[in-house]
Amino acid sequence: MIGNSIEINNLSVKVEIAEDNGDNRLKHFIIGRVFFRLMDFDPIEEGVEVTQTPFARIYKLVQTAIHVQQILNSDKNKT
Repeated sequence: MIGNSIEINNLSVKVEIAEDNGDNRLKHFIIGRVFFRLMDFDPIEEGVEVTQTPFARIYKLVQTAIHVQQILNSDKNKT
């Protein structure tokens, strides 16, 4: 993960250099590489329980908080 961060940082420096040189083709190529690095991940398998990860627990907590807030707002609208 840190290796990917370092690589993305190096690519961002290369984007700045290409931009300073006016090389739009190289700049867009490097930006494409950055997006590829950010979006290249294994797909989530359908039917697999994902609550083992801390991020999944946080997501579930946020979902619950949003649901509770919606319930409280609907109760305020009824009165």
